[in-house]
Amino acid sequence: MGERKGTNKYYPPDFDPRVHRSLDAYHGTHALRERAKKIGQGVIVIRFEMPYNIWCGGCGRHVAMGVRYNAEKKKVGMYYSTPVYEFNMKCHLCDQRYLIRTDPANFDYVIVSGARRKEQR
Repeated sequence: MGERKGTNKYYPPDFDPRVHRSLDAYHGTHALRERAKKIGQGVIVIRFEMPYNIWCGGCGRHVAMGVRYNAEKKKVGMYYSTPVYEFNMKCHLCDQRYLIRTDPANFDYVIVSGARRKEQR
């Protein structure tokens, strides 16, 4: 089953590797397909898992740790040599959007807008 991926590449007669460089460039697609729709803006769609419990700012409902979202990931800065990323996702219970940023200094995530962190006691 694993060998089928490498052997089934069709190269059209007008494909020139010096001109097109790759089959993706020839077809005008990106290797990440729909996930790379906004790649020109520096945004890629990833699967993000909520790192802790939060309260939604729109509907006020509880969103549990481990709930997964399709989030837009964007690099917004650097902390020394470590990149700082921002994740933008929509609440699955309402239309509120969460903005969560990595915090490499404290090895944590920070909620920038759209929600608040649930205090664990």
